[in-house]
Amino acid sequence: MVSDSCERHKSRITDIAFNPTADLIATCSNENKIELSSFQANLSKSEERRISMSMNEPVRALTFMEDLASHSNILFSGTGCQICITDCSSGTTFRVLKGHKGMVTSLCTWGGCLFASSSADKTIRIWDTRVTEAVRIFDPLTRPGGLLFEM
Repeated sequence: MVSDSCERHKSRITDIAFNPTADLIATCSNENKIELSSFQANLSKSEERRISMSMNEPVRALTFMEDLASHSNILFSGTGCQICITDCSSGTTFRVLKGHKGMVTSLCTWGGCLFASSSADKTIRIWDTRVTEAVRIFDPLTRPGGLLFEM
């Protein structure tokens, strides 16, 4: 049995995510930390691979994406108002995306290189991992009558 995530975090766990093949699990908390662990039902604690990543701010959201070129796992984390992109094999953050004015509250990936983020600033941003800025911003405050999605 894999050890309990509560043993790794001393404060409230804010999100949990599995990679696409369900052999990695990531958890984050209010203590500015992400725990990344191997996840296999038959793996003993002594064989479990674990990486602990310290962040500058509390982490509220996590999601995984498979790098289509290298087939490695990439972790996206909403840390404060920014999104950190981390290589799971090394635990190294290799890109930080900025644009939100409020804390990132949710992340969702799809399509191999696209992902969406929502924020306390009441916007939704669509990102392409091949560029460093959001490719689309949905802002409910820009139009009278609320949020209107146009593509």
